[in-house]
Amino acid sequence: MKKMIALLLACLFALGALSGCSGEDSPASKGATAQAQDKQSSDSGKKTTSDAGEIADLSNGEVDVDLTKLTSILVYSEVNNMVNYPARYLGKVIKMKGMYSTEFWEETKKDYHYVVIADATACCQQGLEFIWNGDHKVPEDYPEFGAEVEMAGIFKSYEEQGKTWYYIAVDDITLL
Repeated sequence: MKKMIALLLACLFALGALSGCSGEDSPASKGATAQAQDKQSSDSGKKTTSDAGEIADLSNGEVDVDLTKLTSILVYSEVNNMVNYPARYLGKVIKMKGMYSTEFWEETKKDYHYVVIADATACCQQGLEFIWNGDHKVPEDYPEFGAEVEMAGIFKSYEEQGKTWYYIAVDDITLL
């Protein structure tokens, strides 16, 4: 199931790129980064490959990539780069805001969490997966589906089902 959805999302992403982002994303694609390279899980069973610490120290306010301060076109370009060239971002602190989304994958029996970031016309949405550090229960500790959120964390990767997936490890989620 996960592989089928990943393939569908990759096709939708490719169609959006070919059509100049003229179509709207399907509900299934809102919760996923370009699945050709990415996916994440909750804390159990994942191996992080970033050399950064498990928990981001954001107390000094230093952010490597601040998606909240970019124009909509630049945000979309930067997120696209994160999806297509994830190794360039490993260990970097990423700050982002967007719509909270979540999906439960039957195959892994895990919940996956995303921040969905849209361009100015909201036609070219891209989801960035995140893991909230600490002991947080689903759904009671998480925002409502569709809530506007902001967060910052370290870009990392893990192995699951024989593939490498990318995510952002965050300490806090701010409701906007």
